Amino acid sequence: MMRTIKFPAISCLLLLPLLQACEEDPDVFVPPEPGNALIYAYPSDGMVDLPLGSKLLLTFSNRIDEAAAKSGCQADGDSFSGALCLADDEGNLVDLSSATVSNRDRTLTFSMENLQAGKEYSLWVSPEIAPGVVNLKQEGPLVTFRTRQYHPVPNQAPAVLSINQEKPGTYLPEATASARFPFMDFSPVRITFTEPLVETSVRYGDTVKLENKASGELVDVAILNERHYITLDPKDDLIGGETYTLTLEGLEDFDEDVIAPVTFELTARQSKDDVADLNPPIKQLMKAQPALGDPG
Repeated sequence: MMRTIKFPAISCLLLLPLLQACEEDPDVFVPPEPGNALIYAYPSDGMVDLPLGSKLLLTFSNRIDEAAAKSGCQADGDSFSGALCLADDEGNLVDLSSATVSNRDRTLTFSMENLQAGKEYSLWVSPEIAPGVVNLKQEGPLVTFRTRQYHPVPNQAPAVLSINQEKPGTYLPEATASARFPFMDFSPVRITFTEPLVETSVRYGDTVKLENKASGELVDVAILNERHYITLDPKDDLIGGETYTLTLEGLEDFDEDVIAPVTFELTARQSKDDVADLNPPIKQLMKAQPALGDPG
């Protein structure tokens, strides 16, 4: 025999809002409007050894005011004022009148083939270049870079320009610069020099050494050296949390000038739970409600 259960009318009234809520659309993530902006710049800040003939490239989400971009610049203390200013490390401005605007007036291109080799340049960009942009409120230059030195400079010894795209002072025992990127236990060591080196002067274990600071053990690496570059690729992962010394001495340029002996210290960041694990799992975190600026 089937029994019939009766609900009081008041219960139905209490359930009504819940039923209506189930019928409504779920919350939809609406990304914030970031506004018009500079969305791409080349060279990137801190680049060294930039080949002459490279192109300066700026791309915006809105239209560029070409007249403002080419209107010139004025010195303002140690800085420059103007929509677009490019100057060397002695304060000499570069003529940007040959820059071209394309891509529906959203991209500016300038050939840097006439810049000087081995010079540091800084680029100032202000909101005047594309009225309405919201991400050009930085103090000082937007980008600083250095052009490639193709030939030896007489009576000038070679020096380290960067290690893994960082300023060399980042890895001195008493650091003079802050790291922008982590040095991981699986990272190679890429060294860029101010001028080409004689390849026969690059001898691993002699003029170039990567050693565990605590044990003094020489790291087994694959080495590649060509002109301005030396790359050391450890055959096994480094030990996370331990410090390694990079020693350079006796390296020569083509004028037989010798690098001043220098030692850097690199502490490897551990990338896995177990140092002995040769194939650790890759952990990923996905945010269901990302905020503007979160990594993708």
